[in-house]
Amino acid sequence: MDNENEIIEEKYGILPDMDWLPIEQLIIDGTYQRDIKGRRSENNIIKIMETFSWSKFAPLTVNDNQNGTFSVIDGQHRLEAIKRLGDIKNVPCYIIPGETIQQQAKTFTETNQNRVCVNNFDLYKAKLASGDKEAVRLNDFCLMHDLIVSPNGSIPNRPNIVLAINTFKKLLRTNRENDLDFAVGIIKQAFPALNGQYRSDLVVYLADANKKYGTRFNRQAIINALRISGNADMLHRKAVNARSIDRSISHQSHYERILNNEYNRQYKLLKAK
Repeated sequence: MDNENEIIEEKYGILPDMDWLPIEQLIIDGTYQRDIKGRRSENNIIKIMETFSWSKFAPLTVNDNQNGTFSVIDGQHRLEAIKRLGDIKNVPCYIIPGETIQQQAKTFTETNQNRVCVNNFDLYKAKLASGDKEAVRLNDFCLMHDLIVSPNGSIPNRPNIVLAINTFKKLLRTNRENDLDFAVGIIKQAFPALNGQYRSDLVVYLADANKKYGTRFNRQAIINALRISGNADMLHRKAVNARSIDRSISHQSHYERILNNEYNRQYKLLKAK
């Protein structure tokens, strides 16, 4: 075993240790560590405290300073939360053998740069598996309408894949299922064979139109307007371009103006028949 470790250490560096360390021995080196006095950091610390359990606590990565203290390289927010809880004296740590400040700073940078952030789609899958009510409600809605939440957030390769999960969740959370139902129905009719049509700005436009106008909103006119416009991505780009010229109003306001103009034109054509 010693020979195996020697071979591994020769290839990858000295093996770290794992141990429970007293929190009073853990220090923060301001030379390279971030400032945690901001609102985002404070919210993160409070969230760790409010939901604390060992099953969700990842060990801190620390450097052995060879003087009875250990510099925290990764886990500063977790350590601060532990300190504020007040009744925990020792924390699990991944102990890197003594490094210089420069080496510690490099380890800190590489640890944070190489970290893959959990995206909304990964969170949705995890929450659905855990039985989270909001995730389950979104899943049920999608199943009812033959939709599938994108498994990874990539551009869908077939119709009926949902990317705008935050918009869907917000509409369901605010009890606007009927508005979302209307939006999904229109998109299906307008673009039955196109991929990537469940964009947030289009879903919001249609849901808001249904809420504001109800049955007075002409279904065929908006379907014709969407088809004439090309697809959801082309509409999105038109609004982005308009916003780059006039930033006095929001992207969504530009989007509404563009689509409303085409809707009114299609409505008049239908009435003239």
